[in-house]
Amino acid sequence: MSIEIRLIAVQDTYPIRKRVLWPDDPPETLHRPGDEAENTRHVGGFWAGQLVSIATVVHDAPPDTQQPTAWRLRAVATLPEFQGRGIGKRVIEHCMAYAIEQGGTLLWCNARPDAMGFYERLGFQVEGDLFEGLGHGPRYFMWRWLKLEL
Repeated sequence: MSIEIRLIAVQDTYPIRKRVLWPDDPPETLHRPGDEAENTRHVGGFWAGQLVSIATVVHDAPPDTQQPTAWRLRAVATLPEFQGRGIGKRVIEHCMAYAIEQGGTLLWCNARPDAMGFYERLGFQVEGDLFEGLGHGPRYFMWRWLKLEL
């Protein structure tokens, strides 16, 4: 099967956000701050024409910093039955390339503990201790430098 990576509308992310990330949240909370910002991009990974992986990249500095060239990954998810096929990796690489095109030098996220290995394989590193992520369970702050070669 072929993998296709392309931009999608924020509304296209909602079913996967609901199923994988926030199954107990009401539908109106699936929209996140920054989702409609002009330079925000929602990226989808398609397997045989089906949307199976999503990520959003937002121009946003990490908390307590004023890093003007930082970009944030948020709402990253792949349907469980499609994990391990490289689709999520390709979606993140697309997000990285976009951030670099926009002058980004740093990419960060708040990662679930069970996703740490995925992000580490993509060059992210943990900074700080585990913290409670705004009602969605424990998270680690992870980041990586962006460079011209992915």
